[in-house]
Amino acid sequence: ATSIQIAVCGWGEAEDFNGDLSSSVWQIYGDATRDARGWLELTGNEMGRGGSVYNVAEILIDSDVTIQLRVNMGQCANPGPCTSFTEGADGFSMNIWDATDIEELEATVEAAVNGEGLGYGVFPEPLGSIEIDAFHVEFDTFYNSSSGGHTVTEPSTINHIGIMLNGDPTEHHLWTEAPELEDNFWHDVVIDIEGTHVNVRMDGEEVINGDIAGLAFKGGYIGFSGSTGYYTNYHRIDDLSIAQDCSVE
Repeated sequence: ATSIQIAVCGWGEAEDFNGDLSSSVWQIYGDATRDARGWLELTGNEMGRGGSVYNVAEILIDSDVTIQLRVNMGQCANPGPCTSFTEGADGFSMNIWDATDIEELEATVEAAVNGEGLGYGVFPEPLGSIEIDAFHVEFDTFYNSSSGGHTVTEPSTINHIGIMLNGDPTEHHLWTEAPELEDNFWHDVVIDIEGTHVNVRMDGEEVINGDIAGLAFKGGYIGFSGSTGYYTNYHRIDDLSIAQDCSVE
C-alpha cells in the first residue's frame, strides 16, 4: 500500500489530546490510552505494562526542530500533590524513528523491548538487532545495572533525562539527573535540536546543553513509549507542539 507522508513544519497550536484520537493520525499500541481528561497515558499505574502512541500522518523532516510538551509521572490518579509514593518505574521516551513507511515503524514498535528498553530498545543484542536511524529523549525513573542482570546500565542511581540514538538504550550521549521526574506534577519540557547540538529545558531551566559528535538528525515519525515492571508509575504526555523550517531542501 502507498502511504502519504506530510512533513511537519509547525503545529501552531499544541496537540492537547482533549478529543478522541483519529486512528489515521495517532496510532495507539499496547497498553497506551487517551485519558478522557485530556492527555496520553502510556501504561497506567499497573505492573508489567508497555504502551506507545505515534503520529502516523505527519513526519518530521531532516532539519533543526523545537519540540515542546508536558510530562507527568507518579502514582496518584490525579496529577498534582501525591502522598502515595513508593519506588516507581520504568519511565518513558520521546522517539523519532526514520522509518521508510508505517509498516517499518510498526515492525520496530513491535520489536522494541519494554522494561529497561522503555519501549524503544531495539539494539544491541540481546535487546535486538534492528539498525535504524532514530532520536530519543528518555525520562528514566528506574536504575538498571549489569550487576542486576540488565543489559542497560544507567549513568546514575537517580532519575535522569538522557539523549539516546538509534533505538539503543545502552549509550547515554548526553544526560542529567532529574530527581523530580516522578513527583506527580506536570513539567514543561522544551527540546531543541540544531545540527549536532541538543538543548533540553525543563520548567524553564536548562538541564542538557551539549553537542553529539556526528549527530545527523533524519526526522521521521514522532511518538512516545513507556513501560512498567514490578514497580509502576503513571506516564502522562500532553500539549505537544513542534516547529521546523520546511524551507530547508
